[in-house]
Amino acid sequence: MQKCFIGLSLSVMMIVMVACGSPEKSQPNQTATPVRTITIRQKPVNEKTTLAGTLQGDKRITLSTKIMGQVLAIHAHIGDRVAKGQLLIKIKSDDLSAKRAQIAANKIEAEAALKNMESNYHRIKELYARKSATQKEMDDTEMAYAMTQAKLKAVEEMEKEINDVFGYSDITAPIDGYVVQKLTEVGNTAAPGMPLMVIEDLSSFKVIIPIPESDAASIRIQDAVEAEFSSDPKHRLNGYVSALSPSAVPGSRQYDAEVRLHGITENLKKTLRSGMFVRIYAGTGQKNMITVPDSVIHRRGQLEGVFVVSAANQALLRWIRPGKSYGNEVEVLSGLDFGDRVIYESTERLSDGDRVEVRP
Repeated sequence: MQKCFIGLSLSVMMIVMVACGSPEKSQPNQTATPVRTITIRQKPVNEKTTLAGTLQGDKRITLSTKIMGQVLAIHAHIGDRVAKGQLLIKIKSDDLSAKRAQIAANKIEAEAALKNMESNYHRIKELYARKSATQKEMDDTEMAYAMTQAKLKAVEEMEKEINDVFGYSDITAPIDGYVVQKLTEVGNTAAPGMPLMVIEDLSSFKVIIPIPESDAASIRIQDAVEAEFSSDPKHRLNGYVSALSPSAVPGSRQYDAEVRLHGITENLKKTLRSGMFVRIYAGTGQKNMITVPDSVIHRRGQLEGVFVVSAANQALLRWIRPGKSYGNEVEVLSGLDFGDRVIYESTERLSDGDRVEVRP
């Protein structure tokens, strides 16, 4: 009786284990699925590199002064539109004012001395004509007269120079544009060469891009590029490389370049701001590579693969390592060989191992 009970229990357990076990693995479809394929061949592809650029006005000028002095007044602020020749900053220099006053006093003295010497010269000249003055007296008088004239001329040159320097105390706008940076305040001390204000012409734009050393040899002046704005990534503008520095920026191993853009409409221009991020796509030459359409790639988590046709006309899922994207094509770094037939149609119904019928 006990043996029968044990046998019955074992039978029940086996039935439960079969019922609760893993389901059987699905068998490959034995009916051939019609598919179309592309044969893998190496082909030349125009390589592109992506560069980060900064939008900038066509003209950007940093204003400074050539004199030492105190900022007396600022007549424009950030965002203000200014016209060429408009007074922007007034610099006061006590040293220059004192020097100017001294030169003015020297000029008055030189003019008085010349007037007196001119009278004396004419008097000696008349006496010499009547034989009442010696040749030496005449020569000495002529020399003194010439020296007095030269002294006045030198003072006048100094006056002209100081007036020119005084002109640097009035800083005016060199172009029509906008104030994009104000780098000083009233009461600050301005020194020669110190940046005080930045003016930018925003009627036209350019893009400044740093080119890494690895791409520097592949990019040339006049090369065509495409530009993509972060504010409107769906639309790209065409442009070209207009300038390229032959020397790297110290410490960066990057070469500054300028890009000019075509097709900036008035509506687009209203949305653009200096300093905006711009993505530049530049060609770096041709490269032979294997590519497949992005639509044939199957993605499962972090894995990517394509279906290929085996010699036995079966669909095999081949895992690949993708590279860069070129439009609708994706570079394949590994996983495919020349001659492989990649299925590009009816792949959504396929499983690994399914029979397929390749159609032309």
